Amino acid sequence: PRRELVERQLRTLTPEHQTALELRVVQELDYQDVALRMKVTEQAARARVSRGLKALATRISRLERPT
Repeated sequence: PRRELVERQLRTLTPEHQTALELRVVQELDYQDVALRMKVTEQAARARVSRGLKALATRISRLERPT
């Protein structure tokens, strides 16, 4: 199932991206709270979430691409 695929691929991301996505997407924290928990600026938190989502999407699309 798709959820398992996403969870598996999430574990392949860097720890920073995993944490950022966990806080923002799973726990639904706002960027200010993500930044506080990660001890980074809000801008850095936004970048980590964005880069993490992009990396996750890339990994999933590679797996789903027909061969």
